[in-house]
Amino acid sequence: DELLKRCTKALVDGKVVDMTDDIKAQALAANKAMADKALRVLAAAKKDLDAEPTVYESDSVEELKDILEKVCKKAGIQFSK
Repeated sequence: DELLKRCTKALVDGKVVDMTDDIKAQALAANKAMADKALRVLAAAKKDLDAEPTVYESDSVEELKDILEKVCKKAGIQFSK
């Protein structure tokens, strides 16, 4: 739900298309249908960059790993650093 709010594109039938209210509604309906069956719903997204970042801050990567670990643990998902 939160990730969906930030999306501007969607992959539909193997093609990247502009995100529409209809596509969002379909995704939310699918999410609810799975949640109603006690299934966990995970999401993934990507962002294309013009160039690869030249600096990686290890602190921010470690912080992200810690956050992901907490979220996964709360959801009952095993997480390995």
